[in-house]
Amino acid sequence: MEKNQLKKNIFSKSQDYTYIILFLIIFSIFIFFAINPSLKTAFSLKKEKNDLEVINNIYEQKIINIANIQNQLEENREKTIFD
Repeated sequence: MEKNQLKKNIFSKSQDYTYIILFLIIFSIFIFFAINPSLKTAFSLKKEKNDLEVINNIYEQKIINIANIQNQLEENREKTIFD
């Protein structure tokens, strides 16, 4: 009788571990196929945002330079007209 009880205990514990192992496998698959692409997308969008901010700063400097050149041309035009 003790032998049968021991077998029941072993099989019930192994069944408990089976559910845990199946859960971990399914959870791992979910992480790989659902969460991993989302994280990749988030990091790529953050990198793209940083790149666009750098480009925006470059364009802003170019616009400021063009405005300064335009002001200098207007000043020179006024000097040449009145001379």
